[in-house]
Amino acid sequence: MVKKELEPFAKWFDERKSEIMDNYFKYLRFPSISTHPDRVQDSLECAQFLIEYIKKMGLEVDLIETSKEPFIFAQNLKAGPDKPTLLLYHHYDVQPVDPLELWDSAPFEPEIRDGKIFARGASDNKGQGFYTLTAIDAFLQLKQMSNFNLKLVIEGGEECGSEGLSSALPSHRDLFKADYLLIVDSNMEDLSTPQICLGMKGIACFDLEVITSDSDLHSGEWGGISANSIKVLIKALSSVTDDEGGIIIDDFYNDVVDPTPDEKKIFFSRDLDEVKLKKQHGIRAFAKEPGRSLIESGWMRPTFEINGITGGYSGDGFKTVIAAKASAKISFRTVANQDPKRIELMFHDHLEKVIPKGVEWNLHAHGAGRYMKSDLDCLIVEICKQAYSDVFEKECQLRMIGGSVPVAADIADASGAKGIAIGTAISDNQIHAPNEFFYYESFEKGFLTITRIFDILENSQ
Repeated sequence: MVKKELEPFAKWFDERKSEIMDNYFKYLRFPSISTHPDRVQDSLECAQFLIEYIKKMGLEVDLIETSKEPFIFAQNLKAGPDKPTLLLYHHYDVQPVDPLELWDSAPFEPEIRDGKIFARGASDNKGQGFYTLTAIDAFLQLKQMSNFNLKLVIEGGEECGSEGLSSALPSHRDLFKADYLLIVDSNMEDLSTPQICLGMKGIACFDLEVITSDSDLHSGEWGGISANSIKVLIKALSSVTDDEGGIIIDDFYNDVVDPTPDEKKIFFSRDLDEVKLKKQHGIRAFAKEPGRSLIESGWMRPTFEINGITGGYSGDGFKTVIAAKASAKISFRTVANQDPKRIELMFHDHLEKVIPKGVEWNLHAHGAGRYMKSDLDCLIVEICKQAYSDVFEKECQLRMIGGSVPVAADIADASGAKGIAIGTAISDNQIHAPNEFFYYESFEKGFLTITRIFDILENSQ
């Protein structure tokens, strides 16, 4: 049974849930993969779908071009300049679907099975985006938005670094000006425990290519003579960390600041449950920093990960070659005070030292984003805590996350807003993996939480 304040919205949702799901599924069917050049038109069609949908809700909406992917900006400023403004962030692009053969159903043909909605983007971030749009629609129909203004940005390049939106922010600062910022792209540990996020890691992503010959060579004839691109690549990547996983690039930790006593008290009074994580995700082994908990290692310490590696022959049977080229996709997650651009320079200098002379190599940087951290005593934190507690009927916890929204800190700076990350995605949603899904319950509770946030803002002035 929902609380009295939520009843009108719960009733509104229940009466329209079939129509809501139909439109949500239309949104999911767009293969808006920002990292694939051949999906540009699909992404534009996805953006156009959103624009038409938002127009019908009564908001002013525009598609704003950038140096990369365009972003959608919508607003309702009827409350006037003397009232506070809430800015909401989402993205309409999604991750690639590879490996396709591991999906139990087509990634862009959504299906509901056992209370779960399966599709690429079902959770990250189309599910969270669409329950937010649904909440805006419901609130405008059932209530007045007279005591706060609303702004909404939905970008198209979050999954490839947010370069377009980030580059556009300096010339659109007035457009983004707000008092409060909600990055609705976070998650919770389970369906029953409400959590809001006060910190998100920064990120720096790279492609590293190593070339040791003009073409693949016979490994018998040229073994022991020609350098092997795969071996060079593996050795270079292995040199980044020590045997315990610590990053041993010169000066890497110089700017890292340890958590404050208050942060330790709030965030590290417990640890993640290894047994639960093994059951949920099939994790075979853990890799926390020595002397630190899983939570501290995952939430507030920098990391280095190899996200993919390619080279040589990996098909059926065997092919005895020395690969001419090998490549890897690499990401660093950064914490407070670390500059992703400086990380790039440090990584480049490290590779120059460890890759043998004469080997050709190229390091290509993708989009980067800075760490975002919220104030513990910010008003929007208290509003969101109340909203989540009202919907879940349980005290809302505070947390950090190891994930990143590359443009989050830049939006906070451009808007001048106090910001946090929220969401009802769950850590088991297979985000970025085959068979991504979103619980129907997560969608409904996300919808109710956003409407409750609006209601608290409306009645707090």
